[in-house]
Amino acid sequence: MSDTTSEQKRAQTPEEIEARPVGIYQKIYAVQRFMNRVPKNGNSPHSRYATITATIDALFPLLHKYELVCTSESHVSLQDNHVMYTFTTRITDIITGENVGSTHLFDATQLAKSRDAGDYAQRVGALETYYRRYSLYSIFNMITYDADGQPSNKREQTVKPTNYMQQ
Repeated sequence: MSDTTSEQKRAQTPEEIEARPVGIYQKIYAVQRFMNRVPKNGNSPHSRYATITATIDALFPLLHKYELVCTSESHVSLQDNHVMYTFTTRITDIITGENVGSTHLFDATQLAKSRDAGDYAQRVGALETYYRRYSLYSIFNMITYDADGQPSNKREQTVKPTNYMQQ
């Protein structure tokens, strides 16, 4: 039998986690609590979006504060005459080595048939950026907002861009 008191068994409060988060999930939680929303500062013909630069600017200072590192890796393989591209974004706790990742698999057969090597490299780079950005959104449950201050949907009409602690 253990002599552990109920005080020692209780869950940590958010303030205690902020002071000294232990483990990958507590650190991700701490990042989520203090991350500001990411501005949608990029434009495409179809929509506005947060660029990878805006995403990194919002996220990386907190990753460094909580001793987390973001890495990405890609792999290309041939499966049943299809060029398969696998891209993984991983968040690793540099103290414990624990990690959380998000992996995307893409059939790049049509891209690989491109006659222009520069065009192929540009498209693969764009895919990597897209997957990295959305992997980070997924892992950290990131929220974006229109950079011009105009709400992009009804929910944002009542919530101003701020960090989670002030909502």
